[in-house]
Amino acid sequence: IHIRLKDVTVVSLAPTVASAVATMTREVSDGVTTVTENGALTLVFRRTGDAWQIAAEHYSYRRP
Repeated sequence: IHIRLKDVTVVSLAPTVASAVATMTREVSDGVTTVTENGALTLVFRRTGDAWQIAAEHYSYRRP
């Protein structure tokens, strides 16, 4: 699986919470056939101590 992100926007929602939205292209290949899907990605991050963790994620793909 190969994922490319474009137009990434990160917004701080609170000192320990942030969201990121991006357009994406995902390519999945079995070595013979490659399937390409385009869509959007939304991530919500939560800071725990010194680390940022993904608290939620959502993917939407355009219908071919």
